[in-house]
Amino acid sequence: AVKEKKAPLLLACDVKNAFSKTSRECQMYELYNAGERSKIWKYSQHTYLNTYTVLKHGKEYSDMVEEMCGSKQGGVKSAVDYKSFNSPLFKLIQWSGLGLEVNKRKFGCVIVADDALSISNTIPEMKGIIDLYDYFAKIYSVTYCSKKTIINRFGSKSDKEELENSDIQVDGVRPNFDKESVHLGLWLSEDLGSVAEINVTHRIKKTDGKLFGHMRNIIWDRTGLVSLETKLQLYKTLLRPSLLSGLNALCIDGKQLQRLIQWEHWIMREIFKTKENASVWGLYINSGLLPIEGHLHKSMLSLFYNAWTNRNNPAVQIIKETMNEKEHEGFWATHLKRICEKYRLPSPKELLELPP
Repeated sequence: AVKEKKAPLLLACDVKNAFSKTSRECQMYELYNAGERSKIWKYSQHTYLNTYTVLKHGKEYSDMVEEMCGSKQGGVKSAVDYKSFNSPLFKLIQWSGLGLEVNKRKFGCVIVADDALSISNTIPEMKGIIDLYDYFAKIYSVTYCSKKTIINRFGSKSDKEELENSDIQVDGVRPNFDKESVHLGLWLSEDLGSVAEINVTHRIKKTDGKLFGHMRNIIWDRTGLVSLETKLQLYKTLLRPSLLSGLNALCIDGKQLQRLIQWEHWIMREIFKTKENASVWGLYINSGLLPIEGHLHKSMLSLFYNAWTNRNNPAVQIIKETMNEKEHEGFWATHLKRICEKYRLPSPKELLELPP
């Protein structure tokens, strides 16, 4: 869309206290519409009935308080239930025909749990989408988090000024016009060429916070009580997943990939207590660890496999349509194609024509 100079608008919207303020009547209604019946229907009913909580202040506790709204965050069905709760908003925008169209495909609304993303061609079209957001919020008792409601515009300086001078509002509140926004834990930017750098910087900063916070006295243990195996296990289960979280959905290569590799080399030397310029290949062999580049590529292939096994996923068609784009232009499918070539795997386009 940017290549075609459409100056699209992107709205990132997050529901405030989504799981704690879910309307249970609306939730059960949508679960019924989704096809729940019999025992699974009764299970859902019991999930949203007769729930109580206790408030704590210091060492004092309140009496039992009955909950009349909300759902259990982290429950077995919580994420799927909230997906059905949001389905009316998704259907409203799909039926309206609003949203950016690329290759005869509309991108008016993409929702995952309580995170919604909408893309449109023009400001009036975005206003129409926002009207549907407001209607849904009124009917289903939803409040949007104003701090996380951000509209970006990918275009010229005059295009962005037009957006900022408009009277656009979400749920009666003026949205933010930040150059960057967060959606599903990934940072988006009006400068598309900087998206990979921004996200890698964010992941390193977040992982450093964990490392130099509650894990500092374990990795740099002075008592001699923490074994090498414990440190490596903490790296594998806490630090490395934090470092790579979400990056499999981006095109991470070149300089940004080297930043991740260098960070891993540094922490490996710290764990094994070697010199700063010591070779790390012996450390990988002795520990049995796969280099971080391999883990990143495995998670990308895993993401592709999820789309491959679900042919109804719109991502499948997007991958096919962008597979032959020029390299290094930010298309995930072409980046995936290069990774498959590196490991001598069949082309993703060939795999999509075969059963998984």
